Amino acid sequence: MNAITQFADRVTGQLTRRRGGEGTTVLTLALLMVFTFVAASVILPGRFLSARNLEGIAMQLPEFALLAMAVMVAMLSGGIDLSIVAVANLAGVSAALVFAADGWSSALPPIVQLIGVVLLALVIGAACGLVNALLIDKVGISPILATLGTMQIFTGLAVVVTRGTTVTGLPAILSEVGTLAVVGIPMLFLVFVVAFALLLLILSRTATGLRIHLFGTNPTAARYAGLRSTGILMRAYMISGTFAAVAGLIIASRANSASADYGSAYLLMAILVVVLAGVNPDGGFGSAWSLLFGLVLLQVISSALSLLGMPIFLTNFAWGAMLLAVMAIRYLISHRRHPLRRHVPPVDSTAAISLARTTKR
Repeated sequence: MNAITQFADRVTGQLTRRRGGEGTTVLTLALLMVFTFVAASVILPGRFLSARNLEGIAMQLPEFALLAMAVMVAMLSGGIDLSIVAVANLAGVSAALVFAADGWSSALPPIVQLIGVVLLALVIGAACGLVNALLIDKVGISPILATLGTMQIFTGLAVVVTRGTTVTGLPAILSEVGTLAVVGIPMLFLVFVVAFALLLLILSRTATGLRIHLFGTNPTAARYAGLRSTGILMRAYMISGTFAAVAGLIIASRANSASADYGSAYLLMAILVVVLAGVNPDGGFGSAWSLLFGLVLLQVISSALSLLGMPIFLTNFAWGAMLLAVMAIRYLISHRRHPLRRHVPPVDSTAAISLARTTKR
């Protein structure tokens, strides 16, 4: 128990020291978001600030935001989840098929249908996350390869169960949630607010959040300190899968249908916004508040590009270029802070072998 306490204290100290850096990232993203918002308003007068466009931003943000939150949790643990969009679609089509309006569930009260749809989607999302965690921890597959494989598997399952067609006939109440507004605020946006508050609570106020940070900081040290990797990764990827499943329900409710190929561009955008928000790709460090401002920033840019009539392939090109640029800038900043990393002399293998033999004698 002493080892776990010492390791936790050490990493907690590192987290505390990085609060200043996280605060700078939050402030930078907030200012950049405000600047982009003002610039879009000037470039597109009367169009960007129209009630219709702002409502569209509030309705499109939640599904993308929940997928980014799913990526963030996995990345904090030192891994990545490339299967989030596939999990979202699988959860959406499964709920649509089981609770189709013309099936047995049509006799149930609307609220019972909605609860059933949500519970089924959450179970599917958590199960998919569990599969990812077991492949990474028990089988020993790297997170990027494991989730790349499950992405294809989950997508294939969604195609098989739907026979490659779009599923309609969702409970009417689910579609109503996708279009309902409370005091002018879309219901889907309120769902996002609740989900984000839950993410903040998990990462900053629970033992699970602390363990995910500790494990992501140094998996080897965490294991030697007595933290069980299986339990930590299971929780992290099940949380990731659950957020992805909620995103799938939001997509289905907004489109009033479900398909195996919805949201294909969201994966790149989700990874981009998480990296842009300062989450360490190697795990351990990242701010949920930075993620929030990064989400709004990218959604504003996306909306502005759409109003300017930019083709979708050019938009995807812009997201990919931005991701590479952010990674390159982070690399340069990191090596500028630690210049010795660039000047480590190459190891003389012959000398190393001779030294090892001498030591052995």
